[in-house]
Amino acid sequence: VWLPLALNLLAVGLLAVAADAWLRQLDVGTGARVGAIVAIIVIGPLGPLAMTGMEHVAHAAAVLALALMALRERPAHPLAPALMAAVATGLRYESAFVAAALAVVLALRRDWGRAAAVVAGSAALVVGVGAWQLSLGEGFLPNSLIVKAAGSLQQNLGGFLRWKAYSTMEHAHEAPVVVLPLLAVLLACAASLRRTERAAEPPSPARPALECAAALTLATLLHVALSSTGWYHRYEAYLLIWGVVAAAGSLQAWRMRRLDAGQRVLAGAARAPAIVAMVGAGLLVLMAFGLRINAWTTVTTACRNIHEQHGQVARFVAQYERADLGPLIVHDIGLLSYLRPEGVLIDMGGLASHEIALAKSHGRLDRAFAERIARERGARLAISYDHEWVPKSWVRVASWRIHDNRVAGRDTMYFLATEPDETAPLRDALRRFEPSLPAGVDVRYYVEAGRPAS
Repeated sequence: VWLPLALNLLAVGLLAVAADAWLRQLDVGTGARVGAIVAIIVIGPLGPLAMTGMEHVAHAAAVLALALMALRERPAHPLAPALMAAVATGLRYESAFVAAALAVVLALRRDWGRAAAVVAGSAALVVGVGAWQLSLGEGFLPNSLIVKAAGSLQQNLGGFLRWKAYSTMEHAHEAPVVVLPLLAVLLACAASLRRTERAAEPPSPARPALECAAALTLATLLHVALSSTGWYHRYEAYLLIWGVVAAAGSLQAWRMRRLDAGQRVLAGAARAPAIVAMVGAGLLVLMAFGLRINAWTTVTTACRNIHEQHGQVARFVAQYERADLGPLIVHDIGLLSYLRPEGVLIDMGGLASHEIALAKSHGRLDRAFAERIARERGARLAISYDHEWVPKSWVRVASWRIHDNRVAGRDTMYFLATEPDETAPLRDALRRFEPSLPAGVDVRYYVEAGRPAS
């Protein structure tokens, strides 16, 4: 149970090292580097992300390392960014967006070797994993990506393009992650502008800052167009953290731009409007990232949600499997599959069951499909939220409800018997388990001895 937290704490340290290296590359001073890393920790938000026990902090660290290897002034051997691209893509497939964006910037620089290397590293990982999955009878892409494409596979080309255009604008409007690439690009462009005819070249920090901001912007566009945002701030975290680095580097480049003799920044009458502008900008940033800052105050509630719902289901399933009562139909498999003993799980979310992932992506996951799956696999118990695919023939035996839900799919988990004669064994097992439930879980029974419960 402690291993994912330990790995995440290690990833936080690696992320800080990668961010510091990037900021040094962008000539950011010591104080500003400390401020930027503190900003990454707070609005990442690294603490809540680490407490999820998932891979997002490590992914952000790998993305920063990949971007640094690809764009730094002293070229690395192409093998280094290729390997890091494979590592980053292995952590999360969204890294392919980063590889594509970096390749575009490197191609504009005419650095064809590193451009090809980052694409090859990311593509090799995707192709290798895809070939392995095909050899196991699965699909080329992970089931999670197939499930998230639900709806898109049912449309013609015109409908798909309209759907993607709408969802892209919706995600860009909802996700604060788009604020930082815009800020970084504006500052970097301002730093690159020629002030006089004598300034034939932009200041030295401007080019790496502009390249960093440009790659970040392209990756963000690909992400909001082709992927998801949100769900406890996880999906776009790598872009937000990279955005803090890019914005800090662009701000440094803007501050160091060469000015004509006698020019002053914030001099005289310009001082008051500048203070108003900075205060306004600070309020806008607070509004954009307020929910991420608020995640620090709700992380204990989120952990309690998982403990009271997913953790208790995992404990019950372990006891249930020792009773040898057969395969289980479940919907949320994360903690359950991590903690449970060996046993057969039928994942109606589609992440661990390829047939169900395909059915979900094509809109065929309905009550008839669920009944057929249960019958063919010999499943006698289902544990799920109240989804539309749950057959009316399944008997609702009991439910567990948690309070102040922040991160669970829904607050109430239902236990159902797929056949009427399985109702009594399931009810008895739940009755025996009930005394060990946390006090924050409300238990309700729907049948007693074959009759509706009071």
